[in-house]
Amino acid sequence: MRTLVEEFYREDYDEAYGEAEASSDRHPVFASVARRLGLYRQPPGRLLDVGCGDGAFLSLCQSAGWTCYGLELSKKAAARAARRQLTVLPSDWLEQTGEREPFDVITLVNVLETVTNPASLLRQVAGALAPSGLVVIRATNGAFHLPMRTPARWVGSRYDQAFHLFLYSPHALRSLLKGAGLHTIAIHNSVPSLGPLAPANPWMSRLKWRIGATAFWSCAE
Repeated sequence: MRTLVEEFYREDYDEAYGEAEASSDRHPVFASVARRLGLYRQPPGRLLDVGCGDGAFLSLCQSAGWTCYGLELSKKAAARAARRQLTVLPSDWLEQTGEREPFDVITLVNVLETVTNPASLLRQVAGALAPSGLVVIRATNGAFHLPMRTPARWVGSRYDQAFHLFLYSPHALRSLLKGAGLHTIAIHNSVPSLGPLAPANPWMSRLKWRIGATAFWSCAE
């Protein structure tokens, strides 16, 4: 299962969803995450964005003064990030052993719902975090999205594309984070993500509100 999923993200995800990931409509989401991050940590420091895509969010963080690194499975997205003069580490960097310089901040923006073993990923993230470092997660709020699935179809939304392998509740994320040795310090509602996945009816864009990693800010202590 994991091999199939990773192969999809390396080779096919960019063709299916690259337009949505690169959409300018995602910039408000990235800006919101960056603002929230600024409430809890200030540069200088080392920041790792897991699932960095084309590097749009990392560019914001770099402009703010962070020393930025990214991880990305999609070869095409990683190449676009590199063209922004961003450092993209090998996609298996978190799995590597040996001494590594830790990160002060690690971000996962809409990543946790796409991996086959989120608990394992969070343990790896915790292991790469500096003492008193911060983990910032944005993840799909299942309690909101699931009930809205059928109404969204009625108005012509491609809403099913918001669903991946997992949906989360605040309680579920807190449990995952605790299991990884991370302590949840705050939960916030996220601004909506729109782009090509937005519903046909503008009013239904409200369906795209998510709770998560602008929603879950966790500190490893």
